[in-house]
Amino acid sequence: MGELASNYPEQTDAEFKEKQNEFEKLVNEHSRSLFNYSLKLCRIREQAEDTYSQAILNAWKSFDTYNRDKSFLGWMKTIIYNVFVTNYRVNQRTQTFSLDQNPILASTLVDPGQSPEDKLIARIDIENKINALGKLTPEQASTINDHLHETHADTANNLNISNAAARKRLSRVRQVLREDLER
Repeated sequence: MGELASNYPEQTDAEFKEKQNEFEKLVNEHSRSLFNYSLKLCRIREQAEDTYSQAILNAWKSFDTYNRDKSFLGWMKTIIYNVFVTNYRVNQRTQTFSLDQNPILASTLVDPGQSPEDKLIARIDIENKINALGKLTPEQASTINDHLHETHADTANNLNISNAAARKRLSRVRQVLREDLER
């Protein structure tokens, strides 16, 4: 964190060191809870580590704004959540699927007897559907994937939820997909 000293040019070295020690003490005290929260949001360890690291950096940069009368854990969880949401939004905008990346798959999904215009329309439609599926949360993707191969009862059993909850979750996933494809 020494390179961040330039963020606080008005402070003496002693004041900076005191602030750094306070920050490190608070982070160390709550590190397990904070990382677990990041992991709960991200569900993938590597993403959780990146989110956690970025949140620590953001917190350090704005440590002067931290109200010592409030919970450090709550303040940090808010920062972690904001980093998670920002990363999620960036990933949603940048991840797209194109059949051009997989010509073998394209040849099996698009009818070779179609006119070039119809092939293009079919390709765009398939790409849109695949991209919509890619925007689902892991929970939503798991629900739809289970249901493609099984009954509602089997899906509910696999997810350890009631039949009614499985139907409701599936209905929500269908609605999300419909909304995305209508855009």
